[in-house]
Amino acid sequence: MRYPYRVPQPPPIISDLTWLRLLGSGGLADVHLYRQSVPAREVAVKVLRAGSGPTAREELAHEADAMAKLSGHPAIVSLYSAGESDDGRVYLVMEYCPVTDLGKRIRGEPLTVARALELMIQLCGGVEMAHRAGLAHCDIKPPNIMLTAYGHPALSDFGSATEFGHPVPGQRFSIPWAPPEQQFKVEAQPSLDLWALAATAWTMLAGRSPFEDLAGDNSAAAIAARVRSGSFPGLPCRDAPAELEAVLRSGMALDPGERVASALEFGSRLQRVQESLQLPVTGMDVQAGSVKAAPAPVDLEHTRVRGIQLATPVPNAGVATAPPEEQDGKAVARNGADQPASRRVRTLLIGVWAGIAAVVCAALVTVVFIGGGYTFQVVQPQENPKPLSPVDPPPAGVSGLAGSVSGGFVRWTWNDSPGSGLHYNYRVSAPGADIDQDSTAANSVKRPAVAQKMCIEVRAVDDQGRQSDPAEDCQDAGG
Repeated sequence: MRYPYRVPQPPPIISDLTWLRLLGSGGLADVHLYRQSVPAREVAVKVLRAGSGPTAREELAHEADAMAKLSGHPAIVSLYSAGESDDGRVYLVMEYCPVTDLGKRIRGEPLTVARALELMIQLCGGVEMAHRAGLAHCDIKPPNIMLTAYGHPALSDFGSATEFGHPVPGQRFSIPWAPPEQQFKVEAQPSLDLWALAATAWTMLAGRSPFEDLAGDNSAAAIAARVRSGSFPGLPCRDAPAELEAVLRSGMALDPGERVASALEFGSRLQRVQESLQLPVTGMDVQAGSVKAAPAPVDLEHTRVRGIQLATPVPNAGVATAPPEEQDGKAVARNGADQPASRRVRTLLIGVWAGIAAVVCAALVTVVFIGGGYTFQVVQPQENPKPLSPVDPPPAGVSGLAGSVSGGFVRWTWNDSPGSGLHYNYRVSAPGADIDQDSTAANSVKRPAVAQKMCIEVRAVDDQGRQSDPAEDCQDAGG
């Protein structure tokens, strides 16, 4: 399903603001650049489109509340104010970032390892503070990362931010960067953002999501299946050390309980990669103080979900490293110049061995690919047919979902519009049975009946990876 081009509506007249130009337009809101007179500065104003219903107004208010909790952090887009124009349109006045979408920039030219590490460590500080405030962003991805005039990253679009333990809205997240459990009904947990951070870092280095296939099917259904399998190739970066790839893979572990414990730990491990490469160590802006913990671990289809662990991150085996220091309430990495000589020697040796390991691994990967009839080469990725926009509406929910039991099988069907471009994520459950979840382009699912009630949850997914709210139905299979 492709959404028609949205004709921007005339900008609203807002006191103390002078309209300059349109920055972007989507299904629910337009973003304009204004000049504020007092204090004198350029600001980005997100304006809800005229005619939007009460749900859209509530979503914008929710986004404002989430941003207000974190506004002021250098890695979070700042919210200055909110209001309503004379013609009844609700708006948010936010920090203006000249680079309004890092995703488009890295599509054309992936970042260097040094630059990607610098940006990701700073982002980890912002995400850590969001988690300490009890919020999961739930839609971290390159298109939601801006760059300020000083080149610092700033996370935006908190429309899907959810308090820990509450159901995550299914409308606004992007499959290429979201963890597999987010394709189905799930409660907000830090582990959702940790996967997304790792997938985002991977994209910064490769210029594409780890689950895109340059030579294969990149439909939303195909990418979603790869995400659920947790299978993705090695980093196509000659200068990326094996240690860095290991950190990113640990962030994208299929089992949420096996991912890094917190954004602080993730950032600390990236700092250790900087040390091994003898790069300047980037600090994380993390304030000391009270922490709102994540809810107790829950069972998600035989997975474990754990909350934030705020103990000092445990170094990798064999790597001697000190935890971040606290200075004026902020976690700051130790500078290599402050380390003992023996520590610096060990770090240098580790970097040498990591480089040797990376060369050996690259040779093995090449042999494996050639032996299997494939050659590995880095090519310029093609542009997506339509850039993802966080303000486009998701597809409508599945209608007409109904089930029937016959001949020892349960069959569910629902309405479908031929040529709509939709596919469907479904999840079949029954007491005492394993969860069955997959995707289909058809509008029906048939499964053997069991001697208990069987239920299905179905979400429509468009060609941009946006999902509808779930439709549910349960059938008594008899017995």
